[in-house]
Amino acid sequence: MVNVGFGDAGDGFGGEEVGHDVEFGGLFFHDDAGDDAAVGEDELGGLIFLVDLAGGIEDLLEQLAALELFHRFSQVGAEVDAMTGDVISVGDTFGWVESLGARYVSVLTRDGREFLIPNEDLITQQVINWSYSSNQVRLRVPVGISYKADVHKAIALCVEAAEETKRILQVPKPVCLIKGFADSSLELELRFWISDPKNGIGNVRSDVLLSLWDKFHAQGVEIPLPQRDLHIKVPMPVQVVRHGAKQDGGSS
Repeated sequence: MVNVGFGDAGDGFGGEEVGHDVEFGGLFFHDDAGDDAAVGEDELGGLIFLVDLAGGIEDLLEQLAALELFHRFSQVGAEVDAMTGDVISVGDTFGWVESLGARYVSVLTRDGREFLIPNEDLITQQVINWSYSSNQVRLRVPVGISYKADVHKAIALCVEAAEETKRILQVPKPVCLIKGFADSSLELELRFWISDPKNGIGNVRSDVLLSLWDKFHAQGVEIPLPQRDLHIKVPMPVQVVRHGAKQDGGSS
């Protein structure tokens, strides 16, 4: 006979009984058969019961694991739901969060395409939220000018182009910095702030660059093209000797 109970293994389940104690998942199973007793029908039934119980516990553990995974995604879902309408970037996808599903987040881009991003990607990949705590975003636009150009005038024109663009904020004020000396140009960087990233980022950059193009051409600020200087040395005289040619004074 197999007894099932709770407690410490080896407590005897009665003090005087002699048998085997088996611990499994916090339950203790005790059979009354002695060391020399043969396995009978009761013992065989007990073994079958243990096998069935082990299978049931395995199914239970799988369900608990699935429940834990669901709870994990539910927490992520709650966070994503809180930022519905925010502008985010996940990988190469840029847009605003439209809705949250059980398995994915719907992100709508400015060109009308809707991406269904799995919730797991929000855990395993870097997510940039452009409007999580504030709608203000600073953008950077690289600009290259010729080494012959007036750098002070070029910097002033960059700031002026940013200030005249409608969507760019006046506070904080746009600034332009020198970033470095490249092979063919002097590198500048124009920095400015916007407060409506959901209306697009590429279009405001385009507006600034177009205004800057007009100003550079009007003020004679040169935008350089990549160029290389090739130095050719004066060639040394080369003597060409033809094999088999007749030598002066040789026999015919």
